[in-house]
Amino acid sequence: LSTAPPLRAFGQAVLSRVLIALGRAQEALPLAREAARALEEMGAIDEGESVVRLAHAEALHAAGDRSGAGAAIAAARARVLERSARLTDEAQRRSFLNVEENARTLQLAREWVDEAQAAAPA
Repeated sequence: LSTAPPLRAFGQAVLSRVLIALGRAQEALPLAREAARALEEMGAIDEGESVVRLAHAEALHAAGDRSGAGAAIAAARARVLERSARLTDEAQRRSFLNVEENARTLQLAREWVDEAQAAAPA
């Protein structure tokens, strides 16, 4: 997939998530980082952008980088919400937010960012 960078990033993200599920976070992290770096260079991709951002956050978390994971999932949530805001049809917006990777991004952001902020001393 070297000739198709968006598909390569998506594929790396999917493989990263599989490796995390198998308990192989140290193998997943470089793939997720490379996919995230490619996404940043491209700015956006039509298919798989949410998967790339989610995989990066999950790989950081699985590797023990809680701070990095929190920042990555917060950025991923912001991007999901930005993209959903462009949908003028409410049914389409709900559908977009219920896509597995988007819903998981929102869930993890609540858990890793919102709950951490609520638990932090004032």
